[in-house]
Amino acid sequence: MAHKERLPNLLDDTNFSVRTSDRAETAPLTATTSRGGVGLGEQPWPLNPSIFLAFRSQGTKKLPAKSLALKVYLLSRLIALWFLGISYISRSNVLDGPTTSLNEMNEFEIQLNNLFLEVRAKIEKGHINDALNLLKANYAAVEEQINGGFRGIEQAAILDTLALGFIGAGDLKNAEHLLNMLKEIVDDLHDDTLLLDSILMHMGSGYTTLGKFDQAVSLYARGLKIIERKFGINNPFNITPLMGMAKALGLTGRASEAVALYGRAIYILENERGTENEELAVPLSVLGNLLITEGKATDAVSCFKRIVDIYRKVYGETDGRVGMAMCSLAYAMCAKGDVNEAISMYEGGLQIIRDTKYMSVDDNLFEKMRTDLAELLHAAGR
Repeated sequence: MAHKERLPNLLDDTNFSVRTSDRAETAPLTATTSRGGVGLGEQPWPLNPSIFLAFRSQGTKKLPAKSLALKVYLLSRLIALWFLGISYISRSNVLDGPTTSLNEMNEFEIQLNNLFLEVRAKIEKGHINDALNLLKANYAAVEEQINGGFRGIEQAAILDTLALGFIGAGDLKNAEHLLNMLKEIVDDLHDDTLLLDSILMHMGSGYTTLGKFDQAVSLYARGLKIIERKFGINNPFNITPLMGMAKALGLTGRASEAVALYGRAIYILENERGTENEELAVPLSVLGNLLITEGKATDAVSCFKRIVDIYRKVYGETDGRVGMAMCSLAYAMCAKGDVNEAISMYEGGLQIIRDTKYMSVDDNLFEKMRTDLAELLHAAGR
């Protein structure tokens, strides 16, 4: 039996991170989840210098958001006056202790995070047009900044958030336009610029989504270099660029390079979390799938066996996740040519999924696994 379509990964390996200082909040990019967004809670940015002065004099007092116009938060006047001169704060300086500029930059990061959360919420509720309207309004604001000569990390961070928002909303045309604008800005920024590493990760993932794999590899490589220089070659922060670059390389046919990077990510995770941590499931799964496509099914079987063993230890023998992992292992066994073992593994995995009601029997993925088993039984003459 020739399988041309691989089973989906046990976990989605494509994640964007919105980092506040050195803590990362991650969420998978899906059809209903955006990594960019708009919205600063109840505190809108001012629209003109007079409002700006009133806002500053009121301290933390919140201003009402009365219209869409008032929800165009990140305007050039605020950025120019409030964040002027902080474009080249290095992370090492940030870690030394609090400063006025650091406090301002942290607030800027919080605003961007809220920005992302609002658009994501709109997309998840199906309010795509509302999300797009907010994204476009904010794009008009940052475009005004850029046309006015402001091309620093603040503008890059806003474009980054908006581009990922457009991707989450399915507007890839605008997303690509913003990513290209963003690339022109980051190409001129120093590697020690605060937030640049996170932005490069987002850009790499965005370009991968758009099928621009060479651009993605270049951006991930630069981000990896920055993180390695700051934290060392075996720091867990390296895992995101390693995984992203490996995925892009695999999609361009550079499998041997991708395998090496996945292996490095696994090594770092093992050293940081231990050899039986469930976080290993993601790199092991994508590595296993890549090895299958490269005709290295024996190595792929080893990857998926590890996942089954990890899940059994963490969740118990009869957990639905174990059943899913067993079906992925069965697929690898089939690719290796171990038909009888694959049939047994498929049957066991599907039975666990049924018994635990881990997914509906009408689910498309469950139906596909049942079909794979049926085809395998037919090929084996059973």
